[in-house]
Amino acid sequence: MRGIVAEQNTSPDYLVVARRYRPQSFEELVGQQRVAKALGNAIARNRVGHAYLFTGARGVGKTSSARIFAKALNCVKGPTSTPCNVCEICQSVTAGEDVDVLEIDGASNRGIEEIRQLRANINVRPSRARFKIYIIDEVHMFTKEAFNALLKTLEEPPDHAKFIFCTTDPERIPITVLSRCQRFDFGGILPDDIVGRLRHIVDTENVPAADEALKLIARRANGSMRDSQSLLEQILAFGDAEITVESVHRLLGTADNQQVVDLAGQILACDTASALQSVNSVFTEGVDPGQLLEQLLRLFRDLMVLGSGGSPDLLQSLPPGSVDEGTALAQKAGVAKLLAAVQCLDDTLVRLHRSTYGQVLTEAAVVRLCQLDDLDSLGSLIATLKEGGLPAKSAPAAAPSIPQKKTTESVVTPPPAPATIPIRPQPARPAPPTPEPPPQPPIGEASPPSNAPKLVLTEKNVKSVWHQITEELPGLVGDCARKSHAIAISGPKHLVVDFFTTYNSAVDTLRRPKSQEDLEKAFLAVCGEAYQIEFRTMEDPNAGRDPNSQMSPQRAVQEGRVRARLLAEQEPIVQRAMELFDAEVTGVREPDA
Repeated sequence: MRGIVAEQNTSPDYLVVARRYRPQSFEELVGQQRVAKALGNAIARNRVGHAYLFTGARGVGKTSSARIFAKALNCVKGPTSTPCNVCEICQSVTAGEDVDVLEIDGASNRGIEEIRQLRANINVRPSRARFKIYIIDEVHMFTKEAFNALLKTLEEPPDHAKFIFCTTDPERIPITVLSRCQRFDFGGILPDDIVGRLRHIVDTENVPAADEALKLIARRANGSMRDSQSLLEQILAFGDAEITVESVHRLLGTADNQQVVDLAGQILACDTASALQSVNSVFTEGVDPGQLLEQLLRLFRDLMVLGSGGSPDLLQSLPPGSVDEGTALAQKAGVAKLLAAVQCLDDTLVRLHRSTYGQVLTEAAVVRLCQLDDLDSLGSLIATLKEGGLPAKSAPAAAPSIPQKKTTESVVTPPPAPATIPIRPQPARPAPPTPEPPPQPPIGEASPPSNAPKLVLTEKNVKSVWHQITEELPGLVGDCARKSHAIAISGPKHLVVDFFTTYNSAVDTLRRPKSQEDLEKAFLAVCGEAYQIEFRTMEDPNAGRDPNSQMSPQRAVQEGRVRARLLAEQEPIVQRAMELFDAEVTGVREPDA
């Protein structure tokens, strides 16, 4: 590989670090030894499948592994788990120019027409290599139709064809495709492995670099080798003779580690003024608010680990020289306070991505963190409430001069002032019957209070009262009652409700004893008296017309839901369940595809 790298470095076309130092064999694949061993053993034992799926985050080696696998299968000395990287086939695969190893971008070739072309060309044998290999990157971008068109070919491809799919979002791939592939999950690369690779690169480039600077780059990469190499490329282009911690902080827009530790100490000491001054100084140096919050979040995470008795080997951001200081801070703050700080910083980071006032949100988060000591009173407050007492701050609102005996007597004496015991306002007594009734008590009570006003139904207000009651009735009874066409008073405490014959099933539902009982309770709650309700059906004068032509989309959806409930109630198993559990159908859900 080093010979190839030297030739590429002498080329007039400059190649970035991530491409120049891309692994060319399974041995050079960093952080994915499990996958490399599995693929190598499959070749050695002649158990190579026809379709593979490589999943994982960005920059962890999916496409590089696919190219290495393709070279291992088509190398003139293979199939072998150690391609020579010297023959013409290996070199053309490395450059991405081999005619038999086709790399396809799934995002720009996602339609069914591209899959039809692939199916037409796949039967053509490879021109010079052993296999025709299709490497499809970001395959989750394929459309549903494209996946369906590929299924048959993917299940039984020609003997000379192999598929390697790469994706960062396997959840979007249909299960029918997943079941036809051998899946390999690429995990994030450990920071130590990234540091080792970066050290190899800077030594090859003859650039001095501090170990702490490389560790800082590795932590910033979040498990992505390509991200770490891109950051190293920026720092190399920055032009410093040596890569130092200061140059990395300056380029990434992050604060110095000691500044973050000092800020955390001021926060845990509840020194709000000093903490705000430190934040302002950090921003003056050009530090990004989001980066500062991320550094604080990682630091409080390390303090949480130390406060929980974790080993210093688990630390991610705390410098080795600050472990003792961090342990003291963690023990003084307590795990509960550190957990609250982590949650507060995480919430602020989420809000920061949707706001243009990053500095203001950061300062607000710091002030909130400085006030976390108020959480200490929460436990004592809960304990006091459990014992039946009142918190200390609410004592002035009480009346200590009144003996406890008077408190029980105040129930039968005139009610106290509203400032001491809030009184629920009673509904006003209605005026003489009008077309629109006054507000009524909520429906659902078995019987109204003895002093509640009674509403007398008249021909003028019966329709509005019925509308009010049916709108507040929940479940299937309310849905069916709202289908009524007309309502009238046929006698003392007797109502007649008319429905069109198209709603016969709704009328059958309302005639059930339980439905009648629900309606009588509703009238009892509103009018203070129970009414006997008779349901009748009549022919719809517009029955010959298309119902959908006069029906709004909302009405059509509502009609469909009611019809689905009524049909479900006719099923024998549903009727049996309703009898056993005294239940009713509240909704119908379509089965999953």
